[in-house]
Amino acid sequence: MPVLQPAEPWRKTGRLEIEELFQADRPQGARRLVLAMTHEEAVTFHVAQLVSSYRDLPLILYHFQLKERDEPRPRAGVLRNARVHHEGLLLL
Repeated sequence: MPVLQPAEPWRKTGRLEIEELFQADRPQGARRLVLAMTHEEAVTFHVAQLVSSYRDLPLILYHFQLKERDEPRPRAGVLRNARVHHEGLLLL
């Protein structure tokens, strides 16, 4: 999924006004881009191209991607020490 997405789908869902959402204008000034926090807007756009009737459902989608979190405090259950020692190797 793209990290930089057009702002229009975010405007349609009403999430363009989120304060923490990073927005940038393209140098040509053609259209505004956002740094995607999530990918619901991109997935919704693609599913809308595929599904035209309830007969096209159910549809199973998989999305695998590395994510970085910038949270003030980690959620419960997160390992505090991410280093794992295995057979003399230090894996991070």
